[in-house]
Amino acid sequence: MKLKDSISVFLFPFNLPQGYDFDQFSCEGNEIWESSNIGPDISALLPYVASYFANSHMCKSYKLHDNGAPYTTFWDQNKSFEFKTTDENNDDYTFQYKYPIGRKSSSPMLFIMPKANIGILSISTELEWVQAKGETRKGEDITSHDLMLFNYRISRQYFKRWRPCDQKVSSGSMVARECQFKELCALLLSFAGLRESIVKARPHIFTYAQIIEEDTSGSCWPPAETIIRLMRVENLKYKVLATSELFENTFVDIAMGVCVEGGALITRFVGGSTPEPIRNFKTGSLLPRYLWLYIMAVIQRETAISITESLANSDLSQMLSAESHELLYAEYERLNHLKLSAYFPDVSDISQINRFYGLCVANLHIREYLDSINDKIQGVRSILERRQDLYEREQDKKEWEMETQQAKLERQNETRLNGIVLFLTAFTLISVVNDFSSYVKLYYEWDIFDWILWPIGSAVVGVAGIAYVIYIWCKYTK
Repeated sequence: MKLKDSISVFLFPFNLPQGYDFDQFSCEGNEIWESSNIGPDISALLPYVASYFANSHMCKSYKLHDNGAPYTTFWDQNKSFEFKTTDENNDDYTFQYKYPIGRKSSSPMLFIMPKANIGILSISTELEWVQAKGETRKGEDITSHDLMLFNYRISRQYFKRWRPCDQKVSSGSMVARECQFKELCALLLSFAGLRESIVKARPHIFTYAQIIEEDTSGSCWPPAETIIRLMRVENLKYKVLATSELFENTFVDIAMGVCVEGGALITRFVGGSTPEPIRNFKTGSLLPRYLWLYIMAVIQRETAISITESLANSDLSQMLSAESHELLYAEYERLNHLKLSAYFPDVSDISQINRFYGLCVANLHIREYLDSINDKIQGVRSILERRQDLYEREQDKKEWEMETQQAKLERQNETRLNGIVLFLTAFTLISVVNDFSSYVKLYYEWDIFDWILWPIGSAVVGVAGIAYVIYIWCKYTK
């Protein structure tokens, strides 16, 4: 199938390092990034959705400064670049492409989400011509297969070994075609202090293609295999199955689809009878409406993945320790921020736009991620609550044992005191008897002590001793 027009938008997610300074976007005194007021079409979105990108506390967006080295090397004067590769049959291909820039291309742009602690780098490409099997295809001769192969090879090239080229770029002496795509990404992030942040497995690719439809009856529309290959970023080597859950034909001449590899939106061009909105779809509705919604969905997915990854890589025993729950609370805060500020059931009063967003949420599994994270956090919280309950019970048990031991010690002290009081009482009684007997003997010359009081005193002391022994025995045999 031949293409009237096309554009590929590569989205590179990355995690932000801890303690990242969001306002420090300079390198060696050269300003590379500057704040951007480029945003979605607010007339097509609900106000609170449009405000998400306008609120710097939730999403910061930056564009290249037009005086910086990366701009002059890659984007200034509409430069073109060559990319050589092979197709699934090992036939040689040469692609010439350019990096479009400006409001309509939303490229290159840097999106920073401070609360979510992630970022996304956006770079767009447009094919100019393709050379293969001895022929050169330009303009409307470029085919959907050419676009599929280009996206596929660029995305795979991203994983190859690469040579840093930032010094050559910053000095302005780099040959443009020597810089691979991954080098460009690392270079752009390095000027934002994010050199080591581009660690994600693969980019998300959002592709638009306007297909020239020779069969005006519409019997071959939508081309299911084409849209599936575009959004899954596959070449002809893979026999894809056109799964209807991944895409929808929302209008007679518009089809759109989303999956975890990427998204695709295709329109049908039927010559002069093509409606004006479809003819100008790329420069009209595509980027300020659909691309921004796709970026927002990718932000939601990447935030959910980042939280899941953080929880999965954490030491559960450390997370459950009574002294350190900071990680759990931090991820719970990120989850609530995502739910409250960045996840919406609807985004527009326009059904077409809502449907596209619905495809993004469903096929990027955002709802499933949110539920899974919530279940994990609730599970950990349940364990924490159980441990806290056991800890409190153990503390109560220890307090009860301490109180019991204290009461036992008090009873022992009381027993000793009572014994002392008993002996003192007996001693006092004997002293009184002794004094009384001395008085009787002195005045009456009758030794009452020898005959009466001594036996009585001895009996009293004996009874007191026996009573004390019985008391002690009863006290400690309870």
